[in-house]
Amino acid sequence: MPFSFHLLDILAVGWFFLAWIGYNWMSRRRYSSSGAITLSKLSRDYRKAWMLNMLDRDFKIIDTSLLGILIRSVTFFISGTIILIAGLSAALGAAEQVLEVTVHVPYAVEATVATVQAKFLILISVFVYVFFKLVWSLRQYNFAVVMMGAAALTFENEEEKTRWANKMGIILDRGGVHFNEGMRGFEFGLSYLGWFVHPVLFIAATTLVWLVIYRREFRSNVLRAMQEWDQK
Repeated sequence: MPFSFHLLDILAVGWFFLAWIGYNWMSRRRYSSSGAITLSKLSRDYRKAWMLNMLDRDFKIIDTSLLGILIRSVTFFISGTIILIAGLSAALGAAEQVLEVTVHVPYAVEATVATVQAKFLILISVFVYVFFKLVWSLRQYNFAVVMMGAAALTFENEEEKTRWANKMGIILDRGGVHFNEGMRGFEFGLSYLGWFVHPVLFIAATTLVWLVIYRREFRSNVLRAMQEWDQK
């Protein structure tokens, strides 16, 4: 059966990608801006301070345990992404059953099996992107572990120690940035489910997710708490 995408469907999926990609772009711009305060930027300062303190400790068991927690968190989401991609791929063959469920939902738009399959394919591509983001985050955390193991027990001067700590902090920070972008893929991916019912619901859900993520990163109590502590 042919596709049955209408103008509203095109606008909805266009808004989805604009909101998702645009938010990542805005977040990166504010991250690199000297005047903007974000959770990512404050986390970068704390990571550098963590690495500087780590170099002063004779026993780094605490630091390796903390890095292990970060690595396990990313690994968990990578495994979940693989399961999601596998489940969505299997759902391609069950598009008729999905269509039968959605047609009984109030205000659901009419669609064809080919349209439902196309929606699944787009959603699969979203989580494939998320998968690569999380894998790259995991690799960067592993690079940080290697640098931690390569760090000297003593340094010639304080400047050399600070430079080494900054390098490790930057690698940890880049891992965190890519992890955050992978998580946003999960969050915006949830709003995508609204498209299987109605494109207007898809637009509303995407907008709501955008607002929630924005508030948490730029207006949350956690941001204020981290900023107050950083300024002490």
